[in-house]
Amino acid sequence: MRIDSYFDKSLIPHLTAALYVTKIELALYNYFDKEAQHAPKMPDCLKNYTPDLLFPDIQRFMSIVLENLTSYGLCWETDVLTVEVSSALKCNVLDLMYLTEQSLIDPFTFKVELSLADSLNCNIISKPIQIKLGPTIAHTLAVSSQMWSQSNKPKDAVRDFIVMTRYVVCNDTNMNLRFGQTGTEEAILLAPRCCHLYAWRSQRKKEQLKVAMEENGWTRSFPVAQDAVHTIHFNSDKNYTIIVTVKSLSATQKQVILSGQLIVSNTLLEHLDLKVVEEVAKDNKELEFKNSPTYIVPGRSNTSSIFISSRKNYFLRLRFYGLDSAWTGDIPLREHGTGSQPWLVKVPLQERGQFLSIWCRIVTEQVHKVKRTMAILWPLFSVKSNLPISSNVHIETPTLNVHLDAVVNGKGELQQLYCPGTIDHSHQLTFKIDNSDPIANPYVPLNYTLVDHQHFFKKPEINSIEDILSELNQFDKSTWPYFGDELDEIDWIVADQPLTHVQVRYRNSCQYSCSLLVELLPWCLTVNTLGVPITINVSGIELCKIPHYGIVAPPKLEENFNIGVCSGGTWCYTEPLQLSKSDWSQSFYMPKFTGTIPLEGCIKSPIICDSHICMLSVTSTIKNEIRLLKVSSTHVLSNHMAMQVQVICFAVPDEEGKFDIPVNMERYCFTVAPHLDKSNSGISVIQWFTLTSAASSKSKDPHAINYALYMSFSIDDSHSPHGWSSPIRVDKPLLRKSFALRTGDYSIPVVLTSQDNKGQTVYLTIHEDDRPQLFIENTTGATLFIAQALGNHDIFVSWNKNLTKSVSLWKKPSYPDRHVCT
Repeated sequence: MRIDSYFDKSLIPHLTAALYVTKIELALYNYFDKEAQHAPKMPDCLKNYTPDLLFPDIQRFMSIVLENLTSYGLCWETDVLTVEVSSALKCNVLDLMYLTEQSLIDPFTFKVELSLADSLNCNIISKPIQIKLGPTIAHTLAVSSQMWSQSNKPKDAVRDFIVMTRYVVCNDTNMNLRFGQTGTEEAILLAPRCCHLYAWRSQRKKEQLKVAMEENGWTRSFPVAQDAVHTIHFNSDKNYTIIVTVKSLSATQKQVILSGQLIVSNTLLEHLDLKVVEEVAKDNKELEFKNSPTYIVPGRSNTSSIFISSRKNYFLRLRFYGLDSAWTGDIPLREHGTGSQPWLVKVPLQERGQFLSIWCRIVTEQVHKVKRTMAILWPLFSVKSNLPISSNVHIETPTLNVHLDAVVNGKGELQQLYCPGTIDHSHQLTFKIDNSDPIANPYVPLNYTLVDHQHFFKKPEINSIEDILSELNQFDKSTWPYFGDELDEIDWIVADQPLTHVQVRYRNSCQYSCSLLVELLPWCLTVNTLGVPITINVSGIELCKIPHYGIVAPPKLEENFNIGVCSGGTWCYTEPLQLSKSDWSQSFYMPKFTGTIPLEGCIKSPIICDSHICMLSVTSTIKNEIRLLKVSSTHVLSNHMAMQVQVICFAVPDEEGKFDIPVNMERYCFTVAPHLDKSNSGISVIQWFTLTSAASSKSKDPHAINYALYMSFSIDDSHSPHGWSSPIRVDKPLLRKSFALRTGDYSIPVVLTSQDNKGQTVYLTIHEDDRPQLFIENTTGATLFIAQALGNHDIFVSWNKNLTKSVSLWKKPSYPDRHVCT
């Protein structure tokens, strides 16, 4: 019999589905909230400018497109499923240089076949895929990721201003300017001290800019692709010149700054009114002065650059802003005829005949045969105190019979000092802390005869105005108390300041300054990062007490001294310490001992208490002619595990022998919370509990014993008793140590790492060990005890791990110490 056809229902799918979509597009957008509660925080390069916000608040920067999407699905009763999808995919990214789209992934077709039966099979068939990634696309993706991170901040938070485009144009002049791409009709209005995020108008025209004033025509075009300085002349009767500075902000972004020829920088606290007056004949001088515009020069800032003619001469006049006072005399806008000395200017006050003397330094720079001028206004005198607290200063000018009082804030803050008269008058300064005796006796003289005028007023060799502006933006910033970046984020507690020894130094405020600075330099600054309060004693007398994170300028330590900590209501002290001095030489004999603190370096000194010792690290360094002493712990522990850990620290005499750990040792433990990505979360180890044998405790003085330092760890588990790890020695070089901690019915592999900070402090960190070297599992019915052999089989190690039946633990081999603890 012959069968022509055959039908089986199971071969026919009982479900079929088809889908066809012409286009699916996923678009990603950037969002900038122009109506936010707080103004955005401008980057340092734009902090003097205000954005004009001439850009959309919502802008698409990426699109992923699927075209002609076709999908088929078949399902049989035998639990067989097949799916087939085919489409064409492409991805475009916004080019922020031209605001056009660029292809990140060129269009390509692909097909995906999925088959689910006894197993899953997947086949992908595709045409060639071409991914184009360059600086333009990388820039767009980078700034977009920054924009998205800013959008995730709370609404009331201050957000950073992200420079999205490849160019940002800044108007640093005192006039409205128009600019645009050459060869186009583009004309963007930019107000003074405003910035604009710029993208090129056309890809077909040259990538050059043109500039115009409101009443004048366009200038010649200039390139902005490379860092450079251009001088562009306006076609006008005033013969103005604009200076264009192009500088890189990053590898893909540039800043274009439009400036005039004159910049006035005011380093005084007071706001000033300024007039720039053209030099004319005497008959028209007063009229020219009245017709000249008045500019406001805020305190501690720079004016917008001012346009002046290259062919004319000018002078300046000043007066205090908001006071109906007279103007100063003429200040020639040129360097002083006597050389580098600046112009001495008397700014009138409201009282008739009263004035405040200031300096006006004129700096000129030739930029492509165009003279650029800068006028810097400085106070006659400044003061800077490096003491931790404020002090009162009494200013006496005997020749004028004037007495003034002021407050000097301290902490390295640079302040303007108001003294009457001119540079021909001498002043006497008396500094006091609260109601104590003067810290400088009888007084500190202040006058310009204390410095060499030729050296003091000497102009720097580099007269670049851009360098001077950069210096003036940060000359008053202080790095007090000069201990380095490690301690910069600490909010120091100012303890009671005892009477101390202070030196006085006279110098410039900065290399471009002509203000005479009187600087108070304490002989020493001492900080305490130990974790507990400390005292400094000399011959049993307490000189000062410093809390944790406290700072003080101690009295002069000419003799041996001791540092003490409080233990159980009793103060315990180090052995005698002494400070080495720079005037020590081979011909000068000074008894030395182990407590000698070098000028640059550190020593470690123990404090012996009843049941424990406290290990101190005393570090010394010289910065800014001040001796800096830091008292800290020798060890700092940080917990990077997901749970809190119990820690016991103990000290063992560094000798052969066996030492018993007390049964109630848990009462000496402390808890270290998880780090959780917080800064300054390490805990200083203060107490190391001593373990001594009967023989050693009777035969030796406790101060003569060298101690080895150990740590033991345990998981803080309230449901089970503490199971302590093997003791780990931490006073010797240790890179990595692995051990296990028990919690419940399982153990956690842990690794301890250390980092030595220039021999001052050892930073210890504990992590969970993701890849331990050994895994030991007890599948027997008996309880086993595990320990590492010491190599000498005659010695029995009694510190062990209790491994109960059906329990596993992690263990990594470690090199043994020569102490055995039970």
